[in-house]
Amino acid sequence: MITSRPMNAFSSEGHHFARRQWFYPAHRSGAVEEEVMIKKFALGVAAAVTIALSASGPANAQVCARNVVTAVGKTSLTAIGARLSARNTWRTTVRRQLGPRYASVSRARGARDICRKVGARTSCRFIARPCRT
Repeated sequence: MITSRPMNAFSSEGHHFARRQWFYPAHRSGAVEEEVMIKKFALGVAAAVTIALSASGPANAQVCARNVVTAVGKTSLTAIGARLSARNTWRTTVRRQLGPRYASVSRARGARDICRKVGARTSCRFIARPCRT
């Protein structure tokens, strides 16, 4: 009497899923792995050079005003409200003096808030050198 074993997914005969090389990268030869590593390295170097060149070019150079602009905002019950008021006053002052291209707090150099309590309220002063791109 001839008996045969039932085939299952884990047997090494007859089923292509049983071959580990089908889904594991261990079947790659050394030359192929080396080629992939070289390509990844070259891609990384190219990305680093691109980032370095885009960050330090004359297109990204900031032009800053000569003078620092100081603005005092309205007093507020909260420090956040007083700080926002001072920054809005600074933007308005810079827009009037230098134009809208300079009126950005995020592009300003040396920006600092000076706040203090005045009774129950808070008063802030915003000081920064306006810059444009």
